[in-house]
Amino acid sequence: MPRLLLKDKDSCRHLASVKVMDEGSIKLILVRDGESEEGFTWAQKEGRADTVYKRDTREPKTKEITIHTSGRINYHFSDRQVRYIPCLMDLCEPIPIIGYSVPQVALLDSSTRKSEDWVGEAEFGESRLLFTFWVMPAAHEPLNGECGRFGVEGLYALGWTVSQEDPSLVPAGIPDMVFTTLRPKEGLPHQMVTEPEIFLRFKRAMYANDVNAAVEASPDRSEMCAEHIEAMIEQGPGLYPPNKEGVWTLLTRVPMRVAPNLFVEFENPRYKAEVVDLKPGDTRLATVRVRFVVKDEETGAHIKTPVTIRRIALDAEL
Repeated sequence: MPRLLLKDKDSCRHLASVKVMDEGSIKLILVRDGESEEGFTWAQKEGRADTVYKRDTREPKTKEITIHTSGRINYHFSDRQVRYIPCLMDLCEPIPIIGYSVPQVALLDSSTRKSEDWVGEAEFGESRLLFTFWVMPAAHEPLNGECGRFGVEGLYALGWTVSQEDPSLVPAGIPDMVFTTLRPKEGLPHQMVTEPEIFLRFKRAMYANDVNAAVEASPDRSEMCAEHIEAMIEQGPGLYPPNKEGVWTLLTRVPMRVAPNLFVEFENPRYKAEVVDLKPGDTRLATVRVRFVVKDEETGAHIKTPVTIRRIALDAEL
C-alpha cells in the first residue's frame, strides 16, 4: 500500500495511505495513531461556520474514505456520510474528495521511508496547511498547488494539493492544534452507474491495456491485424487463472439477472469445480463474477495450479 510521506527536517511524517482495490475503487486513509476523546462538528453556511457541536465520544484519529469506481464515496467516520459523484471512468474535471487541515506537519506520525512511498520534499514549516484530495482524469493538467498524483490504469487518478488554510473555514473557539476534515457537500442525488456495470467496464479496460502492452512488446506486432486486436479486446478477459490460493475467476459478458450457475468440464475427469461462497461485501458482484476452486474428487485435495479446461459455461435462468 503506497504511503504519502512529508519531509520534516531529518524525518518523515505519515500523511496518508492509498490502496487500489481489484475492482478499481480507491481507499484513502488519513493516518494518525490513537483516538480522539472529543471533537467538534460544524457546517459552512453562506461562507461562514454554522453552529458548532461538541462531540464527547471517542473516535479513531485515523480517517478512512472509500472512493468507489461507480462514484459512491463512503466516509467511514463521524456520521458515516455517503456522497455521489460521476463514475470515476467518466470524469471530465477534478472533483474534491476531502480536505485535511493539519496544524503542523511535525504533529503527524513519524515513519520510515519505503521504496513504494511518495515523499513530499518541500519545506512545509510550522504553519497550518490544508491538504485537499481530488479524483480526476488521469491525463488532466496539474492542479494549482498539486503535490502528487496516484494514477489507476491510465483511466483516472487520485491527486493531492496543499495550500495555506483560509482562517474563515474554522469557526472561533476551536483549539489551535485540532486536525480537521472538510467534506464537500456538492454531489449527485444518487449513484449513476451500478456496481456490476462499472466492475465489468473497469476489468475490460484493464484487459485492453494488457492486450495493447502485449502487442507492443511482441516482435511480430507489425504483422498483427488491427481488427483481430480489437476483436480480442471486445471479447473481454473472461476466465482468469488461479491466484495463489487456487481461486479461479470467471466474468460474464454482461450483468445477469441473477447469480449464474457454473458448468466446467476438465480434461482430467477426476476434477470438479467448487464455487467459492461470496463474502458479504462481494454479493453486489454476484451477477457478473463467479469464483471457483478445482477439487480432485479422488484425493479430496484442492488443485492450486492451472489445469486444462475443455469447456466452461455460465447459465442464469430467466
